[in-house]
Amino acid sequence: MENYAVIGHPISHSKSPLIHNRHFETVGRKAIYTSYDVPSRQLGAAVEAFRTLDVKGFNVTVPHKVDIIPFLDVVDEEALKIGRSTR
Repeated sequence: MENYAVIGHPISHSKSPLIHNRHFETVGRKAIYTSYDVPSRQLGAAVEAFRTLDVKGFNVTVPHKVDIIPFLDVVDEEALKIGRSTR
């Protein structure tokens, strides 16, 4: 089963798991989408845990959209520009 996730702080308001899990069920995909409350100071550990657990992909809510960048393998130029403009 493929694993996907959303991280943020707070995260309890996120509808992403509901939306994505319903989609997976509808299309018959063997996947699960979960949410994780991750404080800023634990972003690097969360990314490493996702690598270890073979999480196939994840999205990030505010306030982590810029702070996550140093922990990612690849960041496109547009995302880097956005990150620079918010600091």
